[in-house]
Amino acid sequence: MEIKRLRKKLNLTQVEFGKIINKSHATIRKYESGEIEVPGNIKELLRLKYPQHFSTEKLQVTVLEPGENYTNFKKELHHKTLEVERLLERNAELMKINGLQARNIELLEEQIQLYKDRLKNYEGKTAS
Repeated sequence: MEIKRLRKKLNLTQVEFGKIINKSHATIRKYESGEIEVPGNIKELLRLKYPQHFSTEKLQVTVLEPGENYTNFKKELHHKTLEVERLLERNAELMKINGLQARNIELLEEQIQLYKDRLKNYEGKTAS
């Protein structure tokens, strides 16, 4: 999968594309340069979200012979559809969690910077 090709087809910047898949600009840059591999869940998300931009793989076609049970086939297809829907829901949940984790990291980094600033201020006062 070529992330850069897809991003350009969608006419998006790396920042805009990153927001769609909940990744930073730096991560998108690394995906595009090949520095890091695009995780499977991101690939699947993009295939599902933008199927028109992916070459279709050979589909497995089941041909029912006379006398085969169409009802069983229909049930199996229904179960597979439900499984895909559950996976999509789980992926959405994980993306939400990733977004919350990213925000928590930002808040922690802000707190660390505040503590560093306070420490510098305190050291400056004690040195005087």
